[in-house]
Amino acid sequence: MGILFSLFIMGKSKHVNVKSTENANKVEEKLNYEELVAENIRLRNILGIKEKESYFSRFAVGNVLSLRPHVFPVEIVISKGAAQGIREGMSVVSMDLSLVGRVSEVQKNTSKVVTVFNTMSRVSVIVDSTNEVGIMEGGSVPYCLLKYISRESKIKKGDSVQTSGYSDFHPKGIKVGEIVEVVKAQDSLFFDIHIKPYSCVSQMEEVLIGE
Repeated sequence: MGILFSLFIMGKSKHVNVKSTENANKVEEKLNYEELVAENIRLRNILGIKEKESYFSRFAVGNVLSLRPHVFPVEIVISKGAAQGIREGMSVVSMDLSLVGRVSEVQKNTSKVVTVFNTMSRVSVIVDSTNEVGIMEGGSVPYCLLKYISRESKIKKGDSVQTSGYSDFHPKGIKVGEIVEVVKAQDSLFFDIHIKPYSCVSQMEEVLIGE
């Protein structure tokens, strides 16, 4: 009788364990399904971006792993690298399609990005209102400098700028920022101009890397 009772208990215990495992699997499947739905929605939004903007022939989505410094970062690290087709020099934009910077170093599964605030950053941009081309330089946080715009220009505060397409790294048409200050410098043929970039904020979690 003792042996039979033990076998009965073991059988019940096995049944309970199987049931618990089945319930755990169902919960996991539900969570995976919900994650899949959320990912599909996110990818559909990204595909909508691709259809709307044609300056990238291909792009990847990367998570921002770190920012240095945390506010107005001059460098970020992203979760995509050579294994995902990322190459040095590719453009990086925020999820609202504003210029963040360019890929400066590539590892197998991560990459470093030099942002527009970095002293190494040089971006050829065009002023929307006047069609004049200048060079936007980093190194003057929280703004960037716009150089080589003539003092005869009609450029003004509030004008927006975008990439000109003359850069070695960035295609034409990526929105860059807004002009916040235009000053006539003494003993110079050019204005002193400051631009406030649209992107590179501390809350940035994802970016698009494209070419």
